[in-house]
Amino acid sequence: MLHLSPQALKEGASPFPLVVCCHGMLSSMQSAKLVAVAERLAHQGLSALRFDFTGCGRNESAFGESLVGSRVEDLEEVLDWVEKEWGAGPVGLFGSSLGGFVSLVVASRDPHRVGAVVTWAAPCSLWGLLAHKTLPRPSTPTWPSSLALGEPATVPESPGLTRVLVAHGIQDELVPWSHAVDIYGRLGEPKRLWLLEEGDHRFLDEAVRKKLLAATVEWFQEYLQPPELG
Repeated sequence: MLHLSPQALKEGASPFPLVVCCHGMLSSMQSAKLVAVAERLAHQGLSALRFDFTGCGRNESAFGESLVGSRVEDLEEVLDWVEKEWGAGPVGLFGSSLGGFVSLVVASRDPHRVGAVVTWAAPCSLWGLLAHKTLPRPSTPTWPSSLALGEPATVPESPGLTRVLVAHGIQDELVPWSHAVDIYGRLGEPKRLWLLEEGDHRFLDEAVRKKLLAATVEWFQEYLQPPELG
């Protein structure tokens, strides 16, 4: 689902600058949180693209050899599609929870392909979370129980990956906020770590989410939009 900025709609131009939005483990591109982010970005002049990972929402594609491998491949294919359809341009990645983890993995492999990254409640390591199945799961799983977790299971050391905003709630009940600190330590400058005192995993508090939305848009505006010529 493509959310075009007013300029792209008016001029019929390519959607750049563009932010690809990645949902979490048990979510889909129809997540109210993801929709809010995409709409806010588009309203502020940054086009946004939402999509479903394999096994989620309307995506009924076959899984690869592992959960992480399938999601990394999904995101890389989306970026390839964007490049093929519109050519080179400033692309950002927004990721919530596991979507943030996948965004960091993909961006770390080719940091020059991604102009900026924002993560909300992303884990640094999946071993204590998904491998031991401590996360709540729906009655109908969105991935086969026999599917391997895969590699990498931790965010790699990526000093070449810069322009990343790492946001996490202190009250996160699923992914401890220490994961955000660990992620931050693996990245290069410029970067920002923002721990929200009243934030839970889904940032359900309206006031907290409002502040986070504003900071997310500002981050992408700073690092994706070209400076105006004076």
